Amino acid sequence: MLGRGVIVLSAVLLAGGVALADPPASLPQIQLDVVIARLRPDAWAALKGPLSRSAIPATTKGEPKGAFAGVLPREQAAISAIVEKLAMKGLAKVLARPRLVTLSGWPASFLDGDERALPVPAGKGSVGVQFEEFGTRLNFLPVALADGRIRLEAETEVSELGEKDGDGVAKRVNQRLLATADLSAGQILVIGGITRRDKPEDEYELLIIVTPRILPAGQGGGR
Repeated sequence: MLGRGVIVLSAVLLAGGVALADPPASLPQIQLDVVIARLRPDAWAALKGPLSRSAIPATTKGEPKGAFAGVLPREQAAISAIVEKLAMKGLAKVLARPRLVTLSGWPASFLDGDERALPVPAGKGSVGVQFEEFGTRLNFLPVALADGRIRLEAETEVSELGEKDGDGVAKRVNQRLLATADLSAGQILVIGGITRRDKPEDEYELLIIVTPRILPAGQGGGR
């Protein structure tokens, strides 16, 4: 069962439709330093304006209402410190700080959440049980470009329980945002404004900060 803080690296690379058990040794390693934080809606509203003015918009698909994705220049990379200050004021909380290491062209993912047993109709009036992931799943696909930049695809999926149907079974509700951007050394990808509810009365906005870098040959490791 996947739990909070699980790091998943791809086991195979599909190249021309062929699954390769061992990646080419020439592929560079890419490290992704990630911060996942929750912000009170008023704190996100105050932060979104400055971010929108400073950031280069990322290419997005499936954008939930109110969401934001953009690349901040190096001089704005202190956003993590801003989040820490908001946390000290009770306006934010850092949920996780995963460090993922993968190969160029290989996916990596992280789940801030867990699996829950949900009742599902099993036919003839009976009810079965199905385990499903809930929380925030981040899926990354970084590619090292020839000019030294990193093309990063970042998919954010937020899953929560919705309202119950006529059979009294709560449905899973998903929000997905796919952001793609080319980042130079020192730049960071920021994704924010996706609403998450752990409980009906506990609603907040997610803020995700991703700092990618190409590792020197022979250096690697994740946590």
